[in-house]
Amino acid sequence: MSAKPASYTGNCPALITFGGYIAVNQPMTVQYKFIRSDNAEALVQTLHFSSKSRQEVTTTWQLGGPGLPTYRGWEAIQVISPVSVKSNKAEFKIRCTDQEQQGSAEPQGQLSDLAIEDITLNEQCFVVVKAKNNGPGAVPDKVWTDRAPDSSAIYLYINGKKWGGQTIAGFDPAKNLQNPGGMATMTSNLKVTDTATIEAYIDHTRKVRETDERNNVMKKAVTCKAGAAMQPGVVAQPGAVAKPGMVAQPSVGKEDCISFNPATAAVQQIQGSWKIVDGSHWMFDFGNNESEAKKSLNIITKYRMNQSCFVGRPNPSFQYMLVSGNAPVGALRDEDCVSFNPATTTVQQIQGSWKIVDGSHWMFDFGANKAEADQALAIIKKYGFTHSCYVGRPGPSFTYLRR
Repeated sequence: MSAKPASYTGNCPALITFGGYIAVNQPMTVQYKFIRSDNAEALVQTLHFSSKSRQEVTTTWQLGGPGLPTYRGWEAIQVISPVSVKSNKAEFKIRCTDQEQQGSAEPQGQLSDLAIEDITLNEQCFVVVKAKNNGPGAVPDKVWTDRAPDSSAIYLYINGKKWGGQTIAGFDPAKNLQNPGGMATMTSNLKVTDTATIEAYIDHTRKVRETDERNNVMKKAVTCKAGAAMQPGVVAQPGAVAKPGMVAQPSVGKEDCISFNPATAAVQQIQGSWKIVDGSHWMFDFGNNESEAKKSLNIITKYRMNQSCFVGRPNPSFQYMLVSGNAPVGALRDEDCVSFNPATTTVQQIQGSWKIVDGSHWMFDFGANKAEADQALAIIKKYGFTHSCYVGRPGPSFTYLRR
C-alpha cells in the first residue's frame, strides 16, 4: 500500500490517493476493507480470483481545511476472509497553506454537515433512508451541478455486500440537502425479507466540505416482520383466468430502452468508480470492482448487446438487454446463469410481495408494484428469455437475460 502524495502542501481540502494490491496463490474469493488512522468505518469489499494472481485496489481520502490545517495519518488494507492479514500502513501528511494565508481557519459556520439520520423499513419492508444537512452551512451549488451519482447519491450495502452494484439516487440533493436543516427521505427498491444489516453512505467520495465526516455513514440491523406487507383478504394470485385452462397475458406496452454502440463502449474509472460508458453516456457503475466491469463489457461485446432496457425508472424494478430488438442468444464460457421456462413463468403475490416465479423458483421481486411485475413478465414471454444471468453474485453488479 502506498499514498500519493505522501507529503502534501497547498490549498485544502487535499485529496490523497492510496494504491495497493492483494495477491493469492490459488483461486479464491477475498473479502477486505480499508482501515485508516481516524478509525472511520469502511465498506467490506469482495474480490474474485480465478487463479494465482494479484489485483490492484485503490481508495481516496479527502481532508484538511477549517479546523484541520495539518494532519499526519495512514491507511492500510485489512483482509478479512479467508484469512486475517493487514498490509503496511501507507503514511502521509498534509499542510494547508490557504488557511495560513487567511491568517485563521475558515469559520466552521460556513460548512455543511451531511448525515445519515436513520435507516428503517416501510410497511412493505423496503429500505427507507433519511439524510439531513445539519449545517449550519449550505452545500455549494457546484457540488451538485454535474448530478454525479457518486456524490449526490446514497449507497446501500446489505450484510456487507454492495446491493446489486447500484447507486440509489432517490432524492434531489439540490432541493433537500442544499440548505441547513434540509432533510431528504429515500425509499429504495431493496426489500428485506428477514433480518439484515444495512449500511447507508452519503457523499462517500467526500466532495462536500463538512464539519464532521463521521456521520456520513450508518449501519443498522433491521427486521421485516412476517406478514407485515400482507393486506387482509389478499392471497396469492397466479393470474386472471380469461378462459378455462387459459391465463390472461399482460401487455408489454411501450418499452423503455436506451441504444448504444457496443463497439465504442469502454470501461473507464470516473470519479473513483469503474463504469461502462459509451462516449459521455454512463451506463453501468461497478464501484471499485474493475474486474467485474471488464467481464460485463466482454459479455456485452460478445453478445453484441446494443440496447439497455428498463421497467419502472428512475429506480427500475427490472432491467434487460437486447440485440437490435431481439433477445441475446447462445451461451458464453464461465457464464453464471439460472435457467427457467417462460411458458410456466407467472406473476404471484407471495408473502405480500409481487414476484415473477417459475414453479418454486422466485426469480424477480417487485414489492407492491403488480403493474411492473406484469409488464416484466410480458417482456420475458415476448422475447422468450430462458436464462437469468449474473456477474458477481451474491449482490451482482450486472444482470441480463438471454435465450
